[in-house]
Amino acid sequence: MYLLDTNVVSELRKAKKADRGVRMWAQALPARRRAEFYYQQLDALRVLRQGVRRELLAESKKQRAWKQLCQIPAIGPIRAAVLLGILQTPHRFRTKRPLWKYSGLAIETKGPVGRVIF
Repeated sequence: MYLLDTNVVSELRKAKKADRGVRMWAQALPARRRAEFYYQQLDALRVLRQGVRRELLAESKKQRAWKQLCQIPAIGPIRAAVLLGILQTPHRFRTKRPLWKYSGLAIETKGPVGRVIF
């Protein structure tokens, strides 16, 4: 049994520009076997992703700001956890405008000269 490394998968996605040795190895395998490799890797990644998601939510729920972020429309628990990771310490911003701009929550409008206004 093989577990395809992400480097092998990315090489195979390059098609004609892929490394010659990787291409020859992949072409020597029957199509069914290659498909089995991909599905095995997909199953392994799915389990890892679910575990990481559970850990991310558990860790983010320890933060006070997580509940407040979840109250904002269109921000769910995962997005709130990611925002907490990006912002780290929101207290370092003097006002809310730089915080909004840094986090990507600022509303941008174009002025009459094409200048961006936050």
